[in-house]
Amino acid sequence: MSLLLYFLLLKNSTEYNSCCIPIYFLIILSSYLEFLRTLEERVDQDWVDISSSLEEIRKSIFSKQGCLVNVTADTKNLASAEKVVSKFVDLLPTSPPIATTTQNFRLPLTNEAIVIPTQVI
Repeated sequence: MSLLLYFLLLKNSTEYNSCCIPIYFLIILSSYLEFLRTLEERVDQDWVDISSSLEEIRKSIFSKQGCLVNVTADTKNLASAEKVVSKFVDLLPTSPPIATTTQNFRLPLTNEAIVIPTQVI
């Protein structure tokens, strides 16, 4: 049973309460476990397909454009880390194959207030 279907059935039942929340986590974990078991079988049987999928994901996520590397180290180790990180960044593609878009997630400015009934001393 899919998680969404289970949730809808449970939500509409009279037995729905906060005790059911751990059940959701168990369902998610069992679905994830099922995914991992299937993936393990596919790795043994169809590595070429999985490898190409992972390579496609890597190419679309990692690029020099907008790359930010955060390194925390003492002075001595920072110099050697800089060399390794520099080589890593040089190996990245210059831009991702997928076109980037910008999103504006700012909410419009409106007059708002939060009213809480409290006693002021």
